[in-house]
Amino acid sequence: LMYILSFTTALAFQGWCVVEGWLILRTEKEHPSCAPLHLWLLTYSLTLAVVPCFMGCAAPLAAVLVLAGMAVRAHVPTSCRHSEPRAWVFVDSASSRGVMSLGFASLASLAVLWAQQSLQEISRRWGA
Repeated sequence: LMYILSFTTALAFQGWCVVEGWLILRTEKEHPSCAPLHLWLLTYSLTLAVVPCFMGCAAPLAAVLVLAGMAVRAHVPTSCRHSEPRAWVFVDSASSRGVMSLGFASLASLAVLWAQQSLQEISRRWGA
């Protein structure tokens, strides 16, 4: 149960990022000076949308993409903060949700390890 709840919560945080990213892309008008920020947002959203197919690399890939978003945002004009506020803030939101998702994924991994250890103990006791 702990595994299912933790894993589902981790996926929900990433799903939230995907939905919010797509909504920003569809509703916020792109300014030419902020194009790199929009390109990052598109890349981030596309990547997270296909990540469930490649769960083994999900956490490292999401972490790299968040770091890339911070780097991109650092190199676009600060006027993007006012002209595209949702895209600007999304980098921080993705970062915090990524950390929470990583925490829940780690908790899910610990639950699996605990369950394996418990099953091994039961198997050892009953000689199966």
